[in-house]
Amino acid sequence: MIIMPVLKKFGKKRETNLKVKEWLSIGCEKWRCNGLKERYKQISEALGGIHVYFLVCRRKSHPIVMFLGAGVGETISEFKKHLLKHKIHPTVDVFSLTKDLSSEVNSKTRRDYSNNLPFEHLNMKNSAFKNLENKYDLVIGAMSVGVHTKYPANSLFTSALMLQKGGRAYIEVVDFLKKNGGISTIKEHKKLLERNKSFSFSKYERYSLSYMKQILVFKKVFLRMIEVYNPKLEFSIKMIDNNLNHFTCQMNFIEVERIK
Repeated sequence: MIIMPVLKKFGKKRETNLKVKEWLSIGCEKWRCNGLKERYKQISEALGGIHVYFLVCRRKSHPIVMFLGAGVGETISEFKKHLLKHKIHPTVDVFSLTKDLSSEVNSKTRRDYSNNLPFEHLNMKNSAFKNLENKYDLVIGAMSVGVHTKYPANSLFTSALMLQKGGRAYIEVVDFLKKNGGISTIKEHKKLLERNKSFSFSKYERYSLSYMKQILVFKKVFLRMIEVYNPKLEFSIKMIDNNLNHFTCQMNFIEVERIK
């Protein structure tokens, strides 16, 4: 079966969020986490170590891994140190907004695909990136593409297309519903905003409502995108809940596994 390139034009062109536009304009990223060493501990706790267990069970001594939004890349170093305990030596690629890896981490990665290209535009036709499809055993997007976007479902879709058969992606998303006092529905949250703001929503609030709508139906939207793109592909997808709060936001990972 020939799988279409991940950059084959699919759907409408998607806008980047304001923070991503800002960093692109100055050619430098200044995220709070930015791939620092301490961030790997948070990732492992949020995932409960299942990303490592998955690679152990996959029984590949040299799996191919993609880190999305790696920042300076210290999380990659910690990840590789952790896997050494299990005699696993991953080959690591990176796709960030800009080339921000430290020289030390850069020497430990195979390829840095960062090219001032927002992830939302990755599924536009571009031969320089078409080889990213059907390539990785594991894709990790901590905070990065699933959080700093207006289109989390599209980020899940693009990440999933990078997976080999049997591979998994873990993409972090923000649950605005849990963040705002345990309010359980879009309708309840909208009512709260209306009471507090007299029906005048800020850009952030409108963004949070749009984002939440996608998260509540992420599985349905994701599977519909896959069906349209290539009905022969099959994935499982689920939310991994945790009670960890990072920088006042309730963060969760979504797991996507390629079945065939």
